[in-house]
Amino acid sequence: MNAQASYRQKLEAFFSDHEIQAFCLTVGATCLLAYLMAAYLPALVVGILLAYLLNGLVNKLHEQGFNRLLSISGTLLVSIIGLAMLMLYAAPQITAQMTQLTRQYTTLVQSLPDEEDQEGDAAPEAEQLSQLSGYSMELRELANSEKDGGDRGQAARLKEIADRLGELAGPGGETVASPATKPPAPPPDASSDDGKSRISDWLLKTPQGQRALREFQKYLSSFTETLTEDLATNVRGVLQLVIYLVLIPMLIFFLLRDKDTIIHWCSGMLPRSRMLENLKDELDQHFAAYVRGKIIEALMVFGLCLIAFFSLRVGYAFILAVAVGLSVIIPFVGAVVVTIPVVLIGYAEFGLDTGFWWLIGAYALIQILDGQVIVPLLFSEVVNLHPAAILVAILVFGTLWGIWGVFFAIPLASLIKACINVIEKKVAAAPAPT
Repeated sequence: MNAQASYRQKLEAFFSDHEIQAFCLTVGATCLLAYLMAAYLPALVVGILLAYLLNGLVNKLHEQGFNRLLSISGTLLVSIIGLAMLMLYAAPQITAQMTQLTRQYTTLVQSLPDEEDQEGDAAPEAEQLSQLSGYSMELRELANSEKDGGDRGQAARLKEIADRLGELAGPGGETVASPATKPPAPPPDASSDDGKSRISDWLLKTPQGQRALREFQKYLSSFTETLTEDLATNVRGVLQLVIYLVLIPMLIFFLLRDKDTIIHWCSGMLPRSRMLENLKDELDQHFAAYVRGKIIEALMVFGLCLIAFFSLRVGYAFILAVAVGLSVIIPFVGAVVVTIPVVLIGYAEFGLDTGFWWLIGAYALIQILDGQVIVPLLFSEVVNLHPAAILVAILVFGTLWGIWGVFFAIPLASLIKACINVIEKKVAAAPAPT
């Protein structure tokens, strides 16, 4: 009973603390504003985030003796040039490999017989087989008559029927078989050197493969039509993208140049609170370091995968390397999802030969290096989130903001954790109830 009363007194003291009330209201209002901005002003959110990330580099250059304006201009210029060069190299690679992938899929689908045509051809083929059976019986009777009587008319008729049988027979004189009597196509030979031909032949010659390709064709056709309609009717989206490419760098420049003025103005609108200062210190220590570390990790994993995939002559190496690099942004889930295309494309390229196992070994080695070397070096004690908390954050923020919510789930979860840490420190420092 005493413990319950003590807990109640501590809870009442917690919620009656004006500083805690101000902190909770400020954080809640900021989260609501960020949610509305993300929905209606995404360029502003992106600009603020990028300015926050580049601020650390600008400060380091300024500490080395460079003028702040020169540091901002140089950092922004180098970032834009680097991003432009990356896009100039990446865009042709991605476009070429996506075009090749689409062309191969289109060729595969076009060579696939249509289901309705197969059903329509079944009846004529059955009729031909019936005629063939009748001609065969008549041929036997005429052959017996010719053998017994030697009639020339019967012999001519026998030749006519034999010619007709030749027309109905298959290549090499083999009789056309009914679809029901055709043996199923054997599964692909894993020891074949030509992995692509083996997979294609198996898909084209087996009912299961044909059915799967038809379903995928319907889905892709529907998706392509929807995408084409969206691109054709959404000219405003293209114009917005061009405007963003101009406005976001300008926004970043002014945010970095007038950072102190903006912070002073915002601070004047917020209640003076030691908890808010602690939250700012917590974010500066963990949040920015995590985001910068993730960018470095993604680039390192991308580079390692690109070298490995090109060395092994894997098809679509650049697309796979980009996918693996981006997968590190989403812990646990990204690695599982991106492994599927790596394995499938590797099997299509090499079958189960040595090349496939070299690819799997190189990919596994990169994942081990990422988990055991790169991550500890970049994120030692930066963000300490439980795996369950990470998965919950991915589900919640992915539901709210889609793919962007998935990418920023961990930084947002670390923000929530920082708020909880600040509140816990305040509670721990509070005097015990008397």
